[in-house]
Amino acid sequence: LSEGKLKKIKSNGTMYHKMDGSNGSSGSAVILKSTGEIVGIHTHNGCQDIIRANRATALSENIQVQEAIKDCLNSENEEN
Repeated sequence: LSEGKLKKIKSNGTMYHKMDGSNGSSGSAVILKSTGEIVGIHTHNGCQDIIRANRATALSENIQVQEAIKDCLNSENEEN
């Protein structure tokens, strides 16, 4: 994904952003430039739709995604 602007975060955790993506960019991190923190995961290119924005899942609003990331990190640590 390229640098861009966050347009909106809905209460369900859907983020709308104006970062350019391409085929295969789903799963890319959405990073807050000011802190370097990963705040979301890019899921859909959609600038051509009515909202005129791409979509991501906000990590702060999605406990299941947070737990999945923790599980992956823990399994990597156990292997090392």
